[in-house]
Amino acid sequence: MWTGIKGELNSLNKLVDKIQNNLDQLGIPKENKPFHPHITLGRAKDLKKTLNISTFLNISYDPISFRIEKVQFISSELFPNAPVYTILSTHFFGNN
Repeated sequence: MWTGIKGELNSLNKLVDKIQNNLDQLGIPKENKPFHPHITLGRAKDLKKTLNISTFLNISYDPISFRIEKVQFISSELFPNAPVYTILSTHFFGNN
């Protein structure tokens, strides 16, 4: 389950394009699907179970403003017991 992000996304989209272009030059192909900035809220452990999230999806939420001070690249490996997340690198933004 995830929630989308709205707002001033031009800089973020430019960053994603730069990263994908540089990775493509290194032999890692670009994603075929469009980039949708989001925050992952949770994962279903067992997809065979039917999850009823209709109540959650039909609720209206007020926007939340927040400042982003850093971005982290994280590796997500899914294992039978639980996912393992490893921070690959952290990059702090300036004061602007």
